[in-house]
Order: sequence, then C-alpha cells, then structure tokens
Amino acid sequence: RIFKVMTILVIFGLISFYTVKFSIDIYNRVISSDYFLINRIDISGNNNVTEEEILITSGVAIGQNNISISIEEVEAALAKNPWLERVSVKRVLPDILEIIVQERIPKFWILEGGVICYADQYGQPIVPVGNVAAQSLPVLEIEKGGEIFCERLPEMLNVFDRSGLPLSVQSASWLKLTRSGGLEIFLEESNLHLGLGADDFSNNLVRLSLVLRDLNRRGELARARQISAYGNQVFVKLDKKRS
Repeated sequence: RIFKVMTILVIFGLISFYTVKFSIDIYNRVISSDYFLINRIDISGNNNVTEEEILITSGVAIGQNNISISIEEVEAALAKNPWLERVSVKRVLPDILEIIVQERIPKFWILEGGVICYADQYGQPIVPVGNVAAQSLPVLEIEKGGEIFCERLPEMLNVFDRSGLPLSVQSASWLKLTRSGGLEIFLEESNLHLGLGADDFSNNLVRLSLVLRDLNRRGELARARQISAYGNQVFVKLDKKRS
C-alpha cells in the first residue's frame, strides 16, 4: 500500500514537473517570437500630456514584445504623472498596445507654496501654470479650515451653474472657501461679490436667485455690490443712488 501511494506521488510529481517545464518553454517561445513584436501604440485621452511624454514615462516602444510587457508596471509609471487621473493599458494581440488616459481637468488657479498652479475641481494642485500653455481660469483661495469643504466644491459649483442665474462660475475672477463654511464668488465684470453658506447650499442659492431677480426687476441689480445668503437670511449691499 505504501509503495502504491509512493508511485502515485511520483507520477503526480512528474506530471507537475513536465507541465511547468512545458509552460515555461511555451512562454519563452512566445516572448521571443517576432509575431508578438509591437508594431503600433495607440494613445488616447491626452490633452495636456503629449504622446512623447506618455511613451517616455511608460517605457514601452515599437519593437518590444507585447507579451513580455508588464501592464501593471506601465500603468503604475504613468499614474505618477500629476495630470493623469486614470490610466488603462491593454494589449490588442498580436502587435498593438493601447494606452488610454483620463486627465485631470484644470478648473482654477491656486497659490501653492508661493507658486501659481492649476487646480482640479476639488481645489487640488496639478502642476505649476508656467509648465504648460496658460489657460485663463478663476483664482481659488482656500482659507485655513475651509479645506474640509473641498470635497463638496464640485457639487456646490454644479448646483450654482444649474441654477438658471445669468452668472457662470467660469466667468468669476476668484472664488474662496471660508473657514466658516461659505463659498464666496467675485464677478469683476459686474463688480459683484456673492456669498453662499455651504450648509443648506441649494436653498441658499434659491434665496440668492430670488433676490437677484427682484433687484433686476426693480432696475437695481447694477447697483448691487454684495449679496450673501446664509441660513434663512439674505444680505444685500447696494451702491448709493446718484442724485
């Protein structure tokens, strides 16, 4: 009985050995075959990052074996680029490699360590403005303590842009997240300062909208210099009427 068990173990051992050896032989043949040499690298989704930058960072090139490339390593290398939010690398056998990226979209300028940088929708710095062609964007200031509202910033701005107001966040000169939980927006063209409480933001925006429409109806909107909606109250500051 012991001999029978030993025989079975030896047979299984030999099968495992030759299976592994066969797999290794196949793999070595594949990675040395001209059939799987990369003939084309397709890059898509990039705007601020050039194809050349992506290729250099990825470490892949025409003529490399498609099978031998580590997808995980290529994606990890590209993910270090501050512009790139998501990266997907795919093999299209036998000879094509696809690199699909999603860039972070600059929404603001922000001062970071004394340097003006592009910032994404959450107010997170991307790269210094001087590193790429300048885009004119609103300046975002985050007061100490106001950073806890950064996660809500896209939601607040989306609500603002969908409000139907004749105002756009992108036309603002600057925005500020305050430590007291408010969003301040300055529209230089209208010389108008708006303030909105982050708590109950949607209703504050409704109140602000009603006041703006009322001022416009009365012909006093051009005199408005500050309108703030916090809690259940709206505060309005108007220029004095000229005699």
